[in-house]
Amino acid sequence: ERDLFAELGRRMSGVLSGQGLPPSLKPIATYLQRAREIAPKAPLVAYYARLHALQLALDLRPKMGKADMSVLLDLMDAMEEEKKGVDLSQADEAAAQGENFAQ
Repeated sequence: ERDLFAELGRRMSGVLSGQGLPPSLKPIATYLQRAREIAPKAPLVAYYARLHALQLALDLRPKMGKADMSVLLDLMDAMEEEKKGVDLSQADEAAAQGENFAQ
């Protein structure tokens, strides 16, 4: 199975790890960093952390310059690809894992 975020991460020079984000997207850096850290053990929780980051980024659009939009679009594309490989029927399990991680 290919790691879509590793592939996209190479294209985006570490943006998905929260590094190299444009200033307008710095508020999502922590969520992307944590998602990368927990992905090997809790891929569904990582997916939801990235989804939360994307939702926050969408709220930041009015403050973003046109150049920053390409980063947002890359993140959206990556989320669509990742969604295909995630079992969303286990959302309750992901919520429990997320709570355990947060503690």
